[in-house]
Amino acid sequence: MLGALPGGLPTLSAPSLEIDALRELVPLAFLVALVVMMQTATVSRSFASEDNPPNVNRDYLGLAAANLGAALLFSFPVNASPPRTAVVREAGGRSQLAALVAAAIVGLLTLTGGGLLTHVPYAALAGILLYVALRIVRTHEIAAVARQAPGEAALIALTALAVIALPIPTGVAAGIG
Repeated sequence: MLGALPGGLPTLSAPSLEIDALRELVPLAFLVALVVMMQTATVSRSFASEDNPPNVNRDYLGLAAANLGAALLFSFPVNASPPRTAVVREAGGRSQLAALVAAAIVGLLTLTGGGLLTHVPYAALAGILLYVALRIVRTHEIAAVARQAPGEAALIALTALAVIALPIPTGVAAGIG
């Protein structure tokens, strides 16, 4: 079970800049930054439409500002969440207003609804994430790559296998490589 989540507002404070802590955090921060950048580019392109063409540079600027705020609030890194984007799209959202309403709902639940997840099994969360992943993977594009460049298709398969089979930091690093 997921268990209850802590609620309430974060407090604003300056992060600690201890050298030993920075030595441990910088490689991890670099890896997280690369993952965030790749996810953002993927979401921007995967969920683009005629009304909202992809603009990855604009999205990177927005993420930079959001992550500065997240660092000051000791929050998780901000990214272009594929699951959240897919849920908004599946619910019929087509504008920034839909994303803002979704963010407001998440914020409200964070403040007041931490106990709602107490009895949700990890398997339910995994099922939601798998559903979203299957909606994002473009099998027809992978098949086209396999026909045109079999070597690149092998790289796609090896990357997917590394991310699935290896520990997360190792698999992501292998995928990035």
